[in-house]
Amino acid sequence: MKSRSLFVLCLLWAAVSVAWPVRADEVADKVDKVFEPFNRTDTPGCAVGVIRNGRLIYERGYGMASLELGAPNSPQMVYYIGSTSKQFVAASIVLASLQGHLSLDDNIRKYLPEISDYGTPVTIRHMIHHTSGLRDYLTLMTLAGMPFENIYTDEELVALVARQKELNFAPGSEWLYSNSGYFLLAQIIGRATGKSLREYADENIFQPLGMKHTHFHDTRTHVFRNRAMAYSPKEGGGFNLEWYINFDKVGSGGLLTTVEDLLLWDRNFYDDKLGGGKLVEQLLRVGALNDGKKLDYAFGLRIAPYRGLETVSHGGSFMGFRAELLRFPEQKFSVAVLCNVSNGNPSRRARQVAEVYLGEKMEPEDTRPAGQGNRRGADEVSLSAGQLKEFVGNYFSDELQATFRLWAEEGKLRGKVGSRPAVILTPTGDNRFRYQFVQFEFERDSNKPVTAFTIQAGRVRNIRFTRFERRK
Repeated sequence: MKSRSLFVLCLLWAAVSVAWPVRADEVADKVDKVFEPFNRTDTPGCAVGVIRNGRLIYERGYGMASLELGAPNSPQMVYYIGSTSKQFVAASIVLASLQGHLSLDDNIRKYLPEISDYGTPVTIRHMIHHTSGLRDYLTLMTLAGMPFENIYTDEELVALVARQKELNFAPGSEWLYSNSGYFLLAQIIGRATGKSLREYADENIFQPLGMKHTHFHDTRTHVFRNRAMAYSPKEGGGFNLEWYINFDKVGSGGLLTTVEDLLLWDRNFYDDKLGGGKLVEQLLRVGALNDGKKLDYAFGLRIAPYRGLETVSHGGSFMGFRAELLRFPEQKFSVAVLCNVSNGNPSRRARQVAEVYLGEKMEPEDTRPAGQGNRRGADEVSLSAGQLKEFVGNYFSDELQATFRLWAEEGKLRGKVGSRPAVILTPTGDNRFRYQFVQFEFERDSNKPVTAFTIQAGRVRNIRFTRFERRK
């Protein structure tokens, strides 16, 4: 009887050993197909890790981590992950609260007294859930003509946020993504614990979980091994380097990590080893507006269904880097995609990889066409040279400490701020212009000279520039 059982067991093992590699190869081919545009040695690309039940069941790199050095992408290379970093900032804040350093409902002016008093408290919790109303500091830098490749201290950028005289909206009344909130959370960690975000996260998250190749990059001169560079496609072919080496701000982003280190972070989602087993539950608590409406944004994580399956995820995008960490908690399945090229589109590719493995469990894909929206140029109007001349001049913003210069040339209104390239403002109505997504609304006094304009720029609302005359 024992010999018969052993014989049957051997047959089953032989069947599995033959069938499994075939199936694995089929799956691998489908995953490789998702990254086919990058599966070459003359392009940057991505690294992918597929995690099931706490282990990597597929990992691979596509394209080159360094075109200059000929180093390939791989799950061991270190990538900048942009806003995917935010979940680690939120985790640091939660751990600091559990240790008694701060409360999630503290007014941020308790730690950042230089921030303006807006008449109603902005709390740490508001910033975590993007309901603070704080203007986005990266957008403010762009509007002020501050190149990201320049060197700035944390104090300079805190001062930029502190100069803002108003919020985008009353705290808790709306949801609007703001990098300022998470940049300031990093500052709060430093002031509340006496340790920088980099030091605090390393001691309380990365070392305990064994994430040896992960750090918040707050020192631009820091040297580390296996760094992937970032690129963007160049018109006409080839690539441009797109990494502002001097940009060392953390909180809104700034984490460098590997696919294999993200496996250890993903395991903790189920093991919950940090914060006495109280961290993960807190990270998954979604925010709410003042009227009680629940958000899909928790603590640096977005919680939303995808084709009928619950997901926990966050993407990242800055410079030429792109990232996505996508988790299907009920299936104990995750996909990490880290790219070093601006057209990597890791969020879409991570979902395509998930469909390879979980497609049978998913609801049919919604194939309805997206709305067309307004045709580009449909709102444009024509202005004469005389009409354009009315807007020409120099305009100054106290909040940005920046001058915006406007002039007319070849029938177009052109503008320039700081050292950024000149842009063309397209007229869209009476006293209204736009440049890409930025809207300009000009003001006139009673006898009709233009006196000022206000900018609406997505994550920044109502920035005002006042006209002035330069001294001769």
